[in-house]
Amino acid sequence: TPGSPRFRSGHRDNPASGDGPRSWALVEAGGRRVVRISGVGDVPVSKRAGKQLARLEARGGVAATLTVTRRRASSGFVWRATIGYKNVAAQKLPETGRLVGVDRGVAVTAATSDGDLHTYPQLARTLRAQADALGEAKSGKKRGSRAWIRISRDIAKLRRRAANLVDDWARQAAIDIVAKADVIVLEDLRPANMTKSAKGTVDKPGVNVAAKARLNREMLAAGLGRLHTRICVKAEEAGRRCWIVNAKYTSRTCAACGHVAKASRVSQAEFVCVACGHAANADVNAAINIAVLGGAAEAAWRAAGEPGLTRRAPRLRRRKARPAAA
Repeated sequence: TPGSPRFRSGHRDNPASGDGPRSWALVEAGGRRVVRISGVGDVPVSKRAGKQLARLEARGGVAATLTVTRRRASSGFVWRATIGYKNVAAQKLPETGRLVGVDRGVAVTAATSDGDLHTYPQLARTLRAQADALGEAKSGKKRGSRAWIRISRDIAKLRRRAANLVDDWARQAAIDIVAKADVIVLEDLRPANMTKSAKGTVDKPGVNVAAKARLNREMLAAGLGRLHTRICVKAEEAGRRCWIVNAKYTSRTCAACGHVAKASRVSQAEFVCVACGHAANADVNAAINIAVLGGAAEAAWRAAGEPGLTRRAPRLRRRKARPAAA
């Protein structure tokens, strides 16, 4: 357990954020748009990013936050700047009059109450398996050697490519889900709590630690929290509503008769109600139950006069307020 004060390596703090803007600004220089960062200089904006910024500004958006992130790459580090906008007007999609529930899991990443099954790309699993194999080879190399550094960069490249694939898939899946329904209902999953280690303590060791560790890796690799964020963002952009409900026992509840029994979940993919015999895909059955809970939340919201909805505030590394000058 590290004590205090602690040595802070340059490899520890990869992201840096600022809101305001205070020490940065979007300006025109030399006929193109650049991000002018205090102490760094002018960072050019690509044509693709410039078009996206122009679209946000055309919808009334105002640049509010800048996040600079350093990530491992095959040749060292890659820097990425993300600019957040506020007050962006929604581009409402045509109404469909539909409500859809979404159940997220490991085998099927997202199942909707309409029967659609979304699974993140198999190629991402293959790339991670290749990275794991390189990790075994890396363990036999001397730390800091040329071979060790080369393998480390190859591992970083494979894992970054896998993460990009999952992130792109999450965006496309979110667009598809949001386009088909006016109201999207998501279960209140807590990935941070779900992926805690099961090793326990020396006095009370855990059970099935290796299996739980594999499950944790699969849940994190599937990007369940990332998909949640993408759906909420796309829904807000399209003028849709998202309800987050407590999905307790939805995987054990029959969508036809409402009977709750653990034995009804025959397998990961099969659900057969022990009371009425209703058979369905287990993930789709859970998504239907989630949609029912969301329908109740939607009805209560309309009965209350459709009050304004609040969104979760972003987490920012805000600067400490400076004392006023005397």
